[in-house]
Amino acid sequence: VLASWPTARKGPRVEAGAPPRPLAERLLLLHVGKAGGGTVRTFLTRNRIRAKEIHMRQPREDDIRGHRRILITMRDPAERVVSAYKWKHPAGVGGGPKLPGEARIYECFPNATSYAEAFMPGYNVSMGCATVAWRSIGVNVSYLSDSLFCSHTCRGHAYYTERWFDEICAKRPYALRTEHMASDLNGLGPWLGMRLRSREVLHEKNSQRHHGETVASPAARSALRAALAHEYYVHARLLACSANAQQPSANQTASAALPGGDGRRAPGDAPAAGLGHSGGQR
Repeated sequence: VLASWPTARKGPRVEAGAPPRPLAERLLLLHVGKAGGGTVRTFLTRNRIRAKEIHMRQPREDDIRGHRRILITMRDPAERVVSAYKWKHPAGVGGGPKLPGEARIYECFPNATSYAEAFMPGYNVSMGCATVAWRSIGVNVSYLSDSLFCSHTCRGHAYYTERWFDEICAKRPYALRTEHMASDLNGLGPWLGMRLRSREVLHEKNSQRHHGETVASPAARSALRAALAHEYYVHARLLACSANAQQPSANQTASAALPGGDGRRAPGDAPAAGLGHSGGQR
């Protein structure tokens, strides 16, 4: 089913007639949706930095093992999911829901607050819509069978790294964090051992109008963060093994990211699912 997804827009390419570089020297960009990937692509193009871009599909073995260096776009998981919800909202600029599961999200939850409230304990929501909410963030989802259910909301950091997490971390990926995008992009020069042609960072979405509502309820936002425990866990582990944004304790950071710092997980979800099992598939 994944093969039916359109391939990502290609990243910067080598000019015609230029000799190809060895495969192992090329950059791999893991473009996690709604985490600044468009800004990163523009910056790489302006600096003539070539990279193979993986977007809307999980990387394969040859993607990971065939590239010496890896870039990955990152963002606070709750902020990323809310941004993804707004992006595909019928009133947003992302063209509206294109997949059957996406349309169901907006039928159940017309605004971001109602969407986040679905994760609150005891919230009065139909069983069908509750299932839609949890599947939309990648909990209890088989990506092979449910790939037509959602796009960016359920395809977060865990989705892009779960099959090859150990190999990705062993290469010490370079984290391009939405919250520190300018400094992270400008740090690419020293990391790659090159002088950047342009240090200007053009934030691609600044001129676009998203569906404006955000999560109005603090309790709902906290519930969403707790529901995304698996994403915060992977997010912290990636930062801990990254070349530029190491955290002192991945487990401590993941726990602290949740309300109360108790490391709660979504029902039926194991935070380390797919991690530490090289090449394993779920």
